[in-house]
Amino acid sequence: MDIQNLPRLQQIKIWSGRIARLLGFIRFILFLGWPMIVFLAFAQSGTLHLSDESFQWGEVGWLFKVFVIGFFMVALFVMQRLAFFFRELMNRFSVGQVFSPESVALARWSLRFALAFYGLKLLMDLIVTIVIPSFEIDFGYAWDFLMAVIFFGFLYTLLWALEVGAELNEESQGTI
Repeated sequence: MDIQNLPRLQQIKIWSGRIARLLGFIRFILFLGWPMIVFLAFAQSGTLHLSDESFQWGEVGWLFKVFVIGFFMVALFVMQRLAFFFRELMNRFSVGQVFSPESVALARWSLRFALAFYGLKLLMDLIVTIVIPSFEIDFGYAWDFLMAVIFFGFLYTLLWALEVGAELNEESQGTI
């Protein structure tokens, strides 16, 4: 029995195709972030908001500007890679390759980039906390971290289920 063709997977094919199209649009929007970074690099004035703090862009030093622009570039790259791998995963799902080794690899890469993006968010919060003495870490940060642990734990559980499904699919194809 080929578990790739179960009736329940037909809905997965439909919804993953829709999500893949949405992710294509999101990738386009993320691509527009590169010209915005260039605009930010040459902007003479304006207000920049980081972690509930505001900075007047024209009044900060060049080292701070280089750090912020570099940080935004890394974060944008990570978001683009996350959207790419997740879109590829949804494309595989939409053609019925749910339990394939390639799908497992794409899910693993998507999860890695999601963790990297969350790590960048934590790093930004830490740096803003160090740079701005008046910035306070409140209960919201502990709640945010707890929700992230639950969310990523759930994603790892789904990844493990996908790995088991891929192994079962390989075994079922080999047993005839």
